[in-house]
Amino acid sequence: MVNDGVTAMIDDDSSRASQLVGRSIAGKFVVESLIATGGAGTVYRARQLALDRTVALKVLRQDIARDAHFIERFKREARAASRLDHPNSVRVFDFGSVDDSLLYLAMEYVEGRTLHHLIEEEWPLGEARIVDIMSQVLSAIAVAHDMEVIHRDLKPDNIMILRAKSDDGEETELVKVCDFGIATLGAIQNDRTGGQAGGPWATMDGSLVGTPGYMSPEQARGEQADRRSDIYSAGVILYHMLVGRPPFEGESAYFVAMKHITDSPLPPSQITAVDPALEAVCLRALSKAPRDRFDNAREMRAALRAALAHATSARSTPAAERVAARGAAETQALESAGIGAKARRRRALTAVAGFTALAAVAGAFAARSMFRAGREDARTVAAATTPVAAAAPTPAPVADRVVEKQDVAETAPAQRVPRPALTPTLSRKRERGKERATPAAAPAPVTVAPVALAPAPAPTPVAVAPPPAPVTVTSPPPPPAPRIDVEHATATIAGITTTSAIPGSNIRAALARVPLVRCYRDALRAGGLASGTATLHLRIDSGGYVTGAALQGAGVTSPLKTCIEKSAKALRIKDVDTGDATADVTLSFVAAP
Repeated sequence: MVNDGVTAMIDDDSSRASQLVGRSIAGKFVVESLIATGGAGTVYRARQLALDRTVALKVLRQDIARDAHFIERFKREARAASRLDHPNSVRVFDFGSVDDSLLYLAMEYVEGRTLHHLIEEEWPLGEARIVDIMSQVLSAIAVAHDMEVIHRDLKPDNIMILRAKSDDGEETELVKVCDFGIATLGAIQNDRTGGQAGGPWATMDGSLVGTPGYMSPEQARGEQADRRSDIYSAGVILYHMLVGRPPFEGESAYFVAMKHITDSPLPPSQITAVDPALEAVCLRALSKAPRDRFDNAREMRAALRAALAHATSARSTPAAERVAARGAAETQALESAGIGAKARRRRALTAVAGFTALAAVAGAFAARSMFRAGREDARTVAAATTPVAAAAPTPAPVADRVVEKQDVAETAPAQRVPRPALTPTLSRKRERGKERATPAAAPAPVTVAPVALAPAPAPTPVAVAPPPAPVTVTSPPPPPAPRIDVEHATATIAGITTTSAIPGSNIRAALARVPLVRCYRDALRAGGLASGTATLHLRIDSGGYVTGAALQGAGVTSPLKTCIEKSAKALRIKDVDTGDATADVTLSFVAAP
């Protein structure tokens, strides 16, 4: 039962939210403080007496806790949620009712911030961080789906981000998904009283199917939700993380729900810089027809990780590794075509043999050319050193004679110049077997006729070395630039000029989401401008969304421009009642040595 007069406060939910603090619930829990109040009820920090541990105690609204049909459904959903035991799911420890009028649920108490707050405070998020968070969310969803538990209301407000340490002692982010199967129990259409708490996205039997901004088309039509409905909601969350806002927004929940049924989301890359592979995963999860989405959470998680690996590899893989990867892909293609390892080895040996034969032929031609060139050089030297013979009458030409290059000009016997005796071996080498070696003897005196001198050989050209290259005298390097204190650099809004009477305070409030200081410091680390001013020109549509952003200034570098423009394009400015509005924001950047 409810102790300390809690029963008397059941009829007044507003007073009970604060007055339950310090009270005992069912003799098991003592309420310590109020955490939050929502459509389903109120969440408290409480102490579980039996185990002396802190829990989050969710007490559902009184007006819905009296319906017998609802109580039965609550117990069924809570029992299923209590069976979930996964590191990325908030565990349900206990549940029950008091006097059939107060329903409570004791859950794991976690301290952190919601994913909604993280996006609001730190967007844009890095690709690796987005994939890591979504992978943990999908891990929790996959285990829940295995147990036939459908969340039905996945959204950033139901996802907690905790600071934790890995096994290696490194800081990391731990994701916890809250309210599996029970998130939609609080706002149920009560057709007995004609209530409309569920709105157009509630079924006729009174079960809410989700939050309008993150619900699937089939939920918006009042149809039954299944695991692919959770996949769609996960796609909306991924879109929100990539772009900085959900794909559909509007003035009323009804119109937002209808957009999920009728409208196609604008591709994220048309709003901000998004990797194509991640965009493809997001848009597939947001398919209108459930059959066109990922079939389960594990399939979507694998696609996300593959997209991140592809994006990282495309930016960092050296050319040699890409060639090796392409070779591996070709080998895999050969294997899939039925060409095994032996066939590939035969192809390789055939190619080697072909190259060897080609090299042998080329070597033979090269050797023959070198041999001919050597013989020509030898004849040139012999012509320059052989004793000059006496002139002799030229013999009559013979028509059918072919004169070889090795032939010696014929001379009369009496006019030959005697030559010294040669050893047999040397004689055979010189005459090539035509004459036999003769014993050495003194030459007989002969009468020598006047000789006709052969023309002197052309002088051999002498290679002249080129003149030395001019010596370039380098000037001494300039003195190093003074170091900048990056950690104390600041970026502020110096002035705002707007059109269409947009209050400057509204623009300043929206720009609070742009991480000016972080962008500036990152640009300084990359060698950007030390100090100066720049102008951020914004284009704003009739809904208040920033459709264009351009940062201009004398010292604006590419990292600074990209970071600020990307963040500004996801903004929405309040009180804009006309299209084609503009605003010029003067930014001041200061960094001291």
